[in-house]
Amino acid sequence: MSAGLALEFAVLLAAVAAPPLIIRTSVLPARIYDAVYWLTIPQGAACSIIEHAPAASAVAAVFVIAAARLGRRLPFPRLAARTATAVAIATLVAYQHYAAPRIVLSGDDFSSLPGVKTVCPEAGRLGTVRDIAVSDEGTVWIASGRAGLFKVENGCASLQRATAASAHESFDKALIHPETGVVYALDSRAALVYEVEPEKARIIRTFSVATDWSRAPTEIGLHGNLLRAIYSGLPGLAEFEIDTGEQAGGLRFTREPGVGFRAGGWDMLTLSGGEVVALAGPAKKGGGSWVVRVDPYSFRVEASAVSLGTGGALALNDKTAFVTSVFEPVAREIDIERLRARRELPAASGARVAAVSIPNQVLFTTGSRDGKLVSTDIGSVTVLRENRVGGKVFALRTDPKGKELYIAASNGVFVVDIDQYLKSGDTAVEK
Repeated sequence: MSAGLALEFAVLLAAVAAPPLIIRTSVLPARIYDAVYWLTIPQGAACSIIEHAPAASAVAAVFVIAAARLGRRLPFPRLAARTATAVAIATLVAYQHYAAPRIVLSGDDFSSLPGVKTVCPEAGRLGTVRDIAVSDEGTVWIASGRAGLFKVENGCASLQRATAASAHESFDKALIHPETGVVYALDSRAALVYEVEPEKARIIRTFSVATDWSRAPTEIGLHGNLLRAIYSGLPGLAEFEIDTGEQAGGLRFTREPGVGFRAGGWDMLTLSGGEVVALAGPAKKGGGSWVVRVDPYSFRVEASAVSLGTGGALALNDKTAFVTSVFEPVAREIDIERLRARRELPAASGARVAAVSIPNQVLFTTGSRDGKLVSTDIGSVTVLRENRVGGKVFALRTDPKGKELYIAASNGVFVVDIDQYLKSGDTAVEK
């Protein structure tokens, strides 16, 4: 009996500890990681099971040890152990889906800082915010999972909501077409895109972005009449004609010649010329992520590079891009044209979201574990300010002019006047 319990205990620990092992070494099959990633990504990348694996292992150990001791007094000890194991896994999954996105972390009141205000004071009305998009006119669109897609004007004085026909459908990402103003929202679990009329916040049309190799899109981008999506399993890119909803092109990273193990399509950028810059990972056993530039006409990889560390997010700055790291407090600057690493900048630890204020030349990153917002001056490569947002941050977005920073977090949605916020930060760096 003791040998059987020990074996089950070892298997359980391996199951909950596998994600970070896969990320760091790339030694396990991609399908295992994709399964775990599929469970967690629709609930927000910042709440990934990867970051909670040590705590999950400890919880699982307590369950199994308790089952072992209890099993000695029961007629079916193995059944008791297996039941406890199932309860541990179910508890972990439930935590990822429901508890983690609502966590409020310790720290000062972020909304009381100079230049910071709350987009909607009645944050409870918005549900659990997943993403945010800002129009040229200043209208804010908030994707709040199953709660719907909200159009916010005048600090929630005018609040409209677009909802799907099914209660099981979710709004995980939001994007505004720069030419038409139409809003597109992604349901990453169902692989659906909702086309929303901006005036009345009404869903006009729904089309699928599932491909023959993946139903797990994580991000979307727009260029002209094309909508692009990046996928986590199997990782790849696809583009769809907006008018018809038909797939116009596809690219699986795993099929590229000379490319090794790939897991997870993390993030993507669409450049002004239509090229796509995508981030996948890990690229090799020693760690690192794969940064690719895709030709907009042939929709094939025209250049690629390996970025050290496991990439979390991409942020565009004119002719360069920044790649954050899941495990390191750095962001690596990449020359987009040559796809070569230039330098490293200090950033938030475990950053899965990032944004750049081009007029101010400041890189903003937030830690997925501590909720700390780090503002880094790109020119001097120095940290200008650090503050804890107070919750899990799911999205960072700048307005079209680059003067305001929007933060979607588990404890609210904030808008930051970048100039005012940074000017008051000379003595406000938190350690």
